Amino acid sequence: MTNRPLSHKRPTNLDRFYYGSPYYPEHWDEATRAADPERMAAAGWNMVRMAEFAWDLMEPFPGQYSFGLFDQTIQRM
Repeated sequence: MTNRPLSHKRPTNLDRFYYGSPYYPEHWDEATRAADPERMAAAGWNMVRMAEFAWDLMEPFPGQYSFGLFDQTIQRM
């Protein structure tokens, strides 16, 4: 195996390393969602990705939007 030049470069001037995971609050009960931010902080997480599979919750009917669950989750974090 030979070394080839990189096809792209990642930025080297990042001010932090982002560490986390996908998070799906819509799959958990209220008590679990309330406790999750503390667990995430204890694990050193500083980011989550969420809502990519929850379009049916965010737009239950065409043109009708509801972000309550995700607004609440973001506020807790």
